[in-house]
Formats: sequence, C-alpha cells, structure tokens
Amino acid sequence: MLTNPKPKPIEELRQQLFCDIDSNLLKPIISDGKIEIMIPMRTVSEANCFEPWQKRHRRHKAQKKAVHMALLGCKQLVLLPCIIKLTRFAPKPLDAHDNLRIALKYILDQCCAEISGEHRPGLADSKEGFTFEYAQEKSKKYAVKIEITWEKEQTISNYNFITMQGK
Repeated sequence: MLTNPKPKPIEELRQQLFCDIDSNLLKPIISDGKIEIMIPMRTVSEANCFEPWQKRHRRHKAQKKAVHMALLGCKQLVLLPCIIKLTRFAPKPLDAHDNLRIALKYILDQCCAEISGEHRPGLADSKEGFTFEYAQEKSKKYAVKIEITWEKEQTISNYNFITMQGK
C-alpha cells in the first residue's frame, strides 16, 4: 500500500528548485519598455559541480520550466533588440568572469528561446538583437532576477499590433 500520493506539478517544481516557490513571485512586473521577474531559485556553478548527470539534468529542466512559467504571459511584448540582465542572489558570490555565466546559462537560454520562439538547442541566444548582462548580489535567500528592457517606441507599436490582431 502506497502512502505517498504523486506530487502535484508546483510541489514537484518546488522540490527540484531546492526552495519555496510562491506563484505570486513568478508574476512579472511590466512597465514601459521593461519586464522584471524574480524567481526563487538556487543556482550553482556548473564548472565546479561534480555530481551525477541525472541530478544536473533535473536542475536544468526545473530552471527552464520556471523561466517558461514566468515569461508565459509577457513574452509577446518583447521585441528585438533587447537587453537581458540576469542577477543572481545568493549568500556566497561566484567568480564573475566564468562561474556566474555558467550558473545562469540555462536560464538565459530559456529566456532567449521564449522571446525569439527558437527552441532548438544552441540557436536562440545566437540571434542578433540580444545583449546580455550579468550581476550578483549578496542575499540570505537564493533567487534569480530577470530584467528584460527594450526601446519604448517598440512597446507602443507592439501593443497596437497585438490588440489589432485580437479584434
């Protein structure tokens, strides 16, 4: 007799990301020409991480799923060229040159895939129009902040295009 029922998707995602997920935290803050999303997520340096490939794969998949859920309602507002800034919040900083970029790689890949619509591996972030910035801040809790900015004139034309198609 089994006593543990199958976990619900949000509970499974919470377990995979190694921290608590509140669905309100995944809601983006949208302003003129800017989207900000804070995702409670633990990131580790993939370069210095020696663990079984299955564990890494589960973490990468959970990171991509969290970014997909966060960008679901607002990705159509973003037009290229845009700037994607990823900020890592953690108790200990990583080496900014190598390890920080590697730790945020799968998050960045999924952001680019959602915005560009190119979901084939390795092609989304190589498109022209993306500019990437990385930062990290000391914090007691783990999180990743995604900031996507683009020109304000594009927002108005893109919004008009979306509303005209909806009629």
